[in-house]
Amino acid sequence: MHEALHTLRKSRAGYVSAMTNSCSQIDILLVDYANLVKVKSVQSTLDKAWRHFQENVRRCKSLLDENSDEIYQVVTQYATQETIKYQYDLKIEQYAIAAATHFNEQVSHDLANFGMASPGRSLRSASSRASSKLSEASARLHDTRTAAAKVALAAKQTEQQRKRSIEIELKRLEMEMSQKRVELELAKLEADRDVVEAKERTEIAELEAKLAEAEYSL
Repeated sequence: MHEALHTLRKSRAGYVSAMTNSCSQIDILLVDYANLVKVKSVQSTLDKAWRHFQENVRRCKSLLDENSDEIYQVVTQYATQETIKYQYDLKIEQYAIAAATHFNEQVSHDLANFGMASPGRSLRSASSRASSKLSEASARLHDTRTAAAKVALAAKQTEQQRKRSIEIELKRLEMEMSQKRVELELAKLEADRDVVEAKERTEIAELEAKLAEAEYSL
């Protein structure tokens, strides 16, 4: 078991490092709306590391004593990483929505520019170029809106999972505390019983000694 825990500790540190690196990359990419596809790619890497981290924590908790210091360290680390993950999911959601708005405004701007084309340009050429640009802009806008919708859904699901995890963990800790209180109460009752029994044995021994002394004196 010790070897398994050692391996899990090392792999968990690796997953945390991978998630930290992904978050750093995301911070760099968020400065430009043109990086939306790259951001989504890095988010996929982050999600993968997060799933591995979750499974690692689950296995650790199944091997560790529920009253050990290490299990509380693992639970605390999980809560910290879960908060960071949720924050970055929200960052990406907000970025995707802002990117969609930006590209939508860009489409409107492109269309306005086409409307101001030079009168000397042939109508067919202008129409062809406008149609091509409009198709490209519309496709870009559609992709951005789709990505934003997926990010929003993922963030919502992550928040729901986070709330469920916290509720389950709080319930488990509450049940453990209740069990400990019952165990302490039982231990106290058993200790009181031992004291009473010891006192009774002492009284019986004293009585027998007195009776023996009285009988000897006769």
